[in-house]
Amino acid sequence: HITASEHTVKSKTIGSSSNLHWDDEFEFEVKEYQLLRSIVVRIVSESQWLGKDKVIGKVDIPFDTLKESNKQIDRIFPIKAIVHKSSEWSDGGDIEMYTQFLQRPSDSEKGFIKIHLARARNIRSQQNPYVKLTLGHQRFSTRTGKKNPNGDNEWRFDETFDIRFTKSEQKQLIKISLVSKNVLGKREIYGKLNININDLALISNESKSSPATSNHNIDTDNINKEDESKKLEWYSFSLDDKDDSNSKIENNESTNGELGISLKYTEQMLLPLPMYFDLVTLIITPQYLRTIITWFYSVKTSASDLFAKNMVNIFYVLSGASLNPLTPRAYERTYIVSFLDEVLATDLKTQQLDTLFREGSFATKCMECFLHTAGYTFIRNTLKPVLLDIIHSKETRVAALIEEGSNSGSSSTKWRKVNGLSPREEESYVRNLSNVVSRLASAIFESINTMPAVFFVVFKTLVERVQEKFPESQKAIWRQSVASFLFLRYFLPVIVSPKTFEVIDVQPSEEKAKILTNAAKILQNCSNQVHFGDKDPGLTVFNIILKELKMWRRMKNFLDAVYDVSIPSSSSSTSSTSATPSSNVSANTENEDRIDLQRELGSMSLVLMEYVDKIHQKGVKIEEKMDAMLTKALSLIEDHSLQKAAVNVQSCWQDLKNGNKELNFVEHFYNDLFEKRPELKALFKGDFEKQKRSLLVMLEWVVCHLNRLGELKPSVVALAKRHVRYGVKDEDYRSVGESLLVAFEKCLGNGFTAEMREAWLTMYGVISDTIITASKQ
Repeated sequence: HITASEHTVKSKTIGSSSNLHWDDEFEFEVKEYQLLRSIVVRIVSESQWLGKDKVIGKVDIPFDTLKESNKQIDRIFPIKAIVHKSSEWSDGGDIEMYTQFLQRPSDSEKGFIKIHLARARNIRSQQNPYVKLTLGHQRFSTRTGKKNPNGDNEWRFDETFDIRFTKSEQKQLIKISLVSKNVLGKREIYGKLNININDLALISNESKSSPATSNHNIDTDNINKEDESKKLEWYSFSLDDKDDSNSKIENNESTNGELGISLKYTEQMLLPLPMYFDLVTLIITPQYLRTIITWFYSVKTSASDLFAKNMVNIFYVLSGASLNPLTPRAYERTYIVSFLDEVLATDLKTQQLDTLFREGSFATKCMECFLHTAGYTFIRNTLKPVLLDIIHSKETRVAALIEEGSNSGSSSTKWRKVNGLSPREEESYVRNLSNVVSRLASAIFESINTMPAVFFVVFKTLVERVQEKFPESQKAIWRQSVASFLFLRYFLPVIVSPKTFEVIDVQPSEEKAKILTNAAKILQNCSNQVHFGDKDPGLTVFNIILKELKMWRRMKNFLDAVYDVSIPSSSSSTSSTSATPSSNVSANTENEDRIDLQRELGSMSLVLMEYVDKIHQKGVKIEEKMDAMLTKALSLIEDHSLQKAAVNVQSCWQDLKNGNKELNFVEHFYNDLFEKRPELKALFKGDFEKQKRSLLVMLEWVVCHLNRLGELKPSVVALAKRHVRYGVKDEDYRSVGESLLVAFEKCLGNGFTAEMREAWLTMYGVISDTIITASKQ
């Protein structure tokens, strides 16, 4: 589970393995960056039988760390242990309780947590146990528990504790110990449980009220007690007899392996849609679009995947899918088809017949994004019923799905040896898997008449491009080209991970997941018209079964119908159906509504700006007219962003002056700068009071000229030269920028809004970059 600000997403679930590899990618939009204190990744084990998740461990990455790492992190993190709820009785016993996080601590006020201890069970002590809580120097203890005569080794406490804590104590553990005195009167600890206060958002009912709520306003006697029983959860005690109440938090965070994570933070200012008009005009011009596409093949970049998504979504919306008559002919000249045509034509220039579309190129990424965008509703309507039916079948064993005594005539000693099955289990497994494959294939084949009309046009275009590149190619190659996208990158990933693609809401059990994975392998080979061999000895039996089910012929007919709508489809064994798609308007509208055009254009423009710089650095020549249009379009976007930022900076500076806080601002600035970088104090020589006044004069002059950067640049360059003589280094400018923000926050408080902060970051970045560049010349 990945949590960032108010967003939480879930990765796909993978089966048991010594080397777990998700390769999942998620994108969050954080409008109020102050809320993004950290990115938390929790590794969770899903229980199919108990219906509860177990948190194995977590990685907590402070947002400040991400900012200090040039806004990008790619490293291996240790997975730290985390307290988890008990779903069943543990060896150390369990305690039932609930925690309520009511207030976070601030500089002036303490935080507040409420913990209710209800009962303990399955504990080793029989000598009047009680529970002790410790947080720093604070100690709390319950009375001796009362044994429940109707419970199996169960003791009741029913006590509530109100715990207040400071910001420094928030970094410690709340330690809960189950204690008892033995026959000699000596205290013994029978179980321990450590809770990190920062993890209470995961395991408690955190208050939704404002974190700024004052402590005096909390009525501890009347906090909602109506449904306390519904909030109670079981937590497991560990079998640890050593009292570690004085140990540090670092000593309690054991490591549960490691997790490789890549993070990238991008600040983006979204502009009104008309500001992107010139850029859109550029990318819809065929010759310029063709040039841009070739850039992504000539200069490699990690942003190509993002650019592919942006372009597909932009062209899909510009095509106005829900406004056109929904027939293939209506799509032939749309922007999305023209874009994909150019991408495929460029990609095929470097393709070989024996490896056609097998690598993850820019074209394959564009096609994958297109299929999942245009076919979002279609694939759910097609696969959801059959997937739910397979997953929710009541039988717990594969063999139970097949009637007794069935005989497929396809048994083999090789199959049994590979899968560890008895002959009877083998028959059941093969027949069941065959049934699943047949049902999935039928659902796909019979969907030909509800397939999005634009699919047919795109795949027809694909086959035509393949024919141009390989004139000698036959239908088998055309079908493989279609299958490499339609099955390998669209249908099959959804079959393997239906919950990840939001087709269903439940996670398949491990056994059902294996069934679906094997079914996907069989359908993949069938779509490629490839028989199983030594690489998959356990599945060679399906070469015969697929023939018996007439699957090879049905697959050929289906793929032919996808790229040539004039060919009748006979994918159904009982009837012949023509491919005359009639996609539904509401489905296409739903697909478009999921796309934020403004955001896609903003993201695409940032990638394009970065790419144009790389193209120029590589010495790649750009046609003069295109270069002029591109420069104008991107400059207009950049200038509008800077003009908007300049207005916000000037407004912020005026607020400071209106409150007569300029001198306070300078004091806060230098105090923060010298506290973080005391070595910089040596750079300021002479009358320091005069230096403070000089800083105010300079800032006033710069702020006034922000909307006329051309006039500002010569003075900034001169300032850079003086700073070189003073001994200022590049990294010092970052510290100065951070201290300026701190000074504004302290002087203006809540008046220093997120938009103002963003504006200062933007403008200071422009000026500091100019200074650093000039200082190197």
